[in-house]
Amino acid sequence: MAILSRSKVGALYHRHDLLPPAISLYELLGTRLDVADVITTIKQNDNSVAEAAEYLEVPIEQINACLRYYADYKDEIDAWIARWRSPSASS
Repeated sequence: MAILSRSKVGALYHRHDLLPPAISLYELLGTRLDVADVITTIKQNDNSVAEAAEYLEVPIEQINACLRYYADYKDEIDAWIARWRSPSASS
């Protein structure tokens, strides 16, 4: 079970379970989706926020919260995606 901190960033909560202390990962409130999941889904849907929201079945406002966070921490999130979402990471 995820342990969520009380620190809230819009519709996002910081997730502390099973992550090394140096990694800052936020997930959507009320879901198991993290910012990297959302950004990956947006990119897979031709950068359509509306299509990503529909596919993930979350309000577009939550997708926009992820985008605002991504705008501030793009390099870190892209590095997370490249490292943990790549086929070589699962082998």
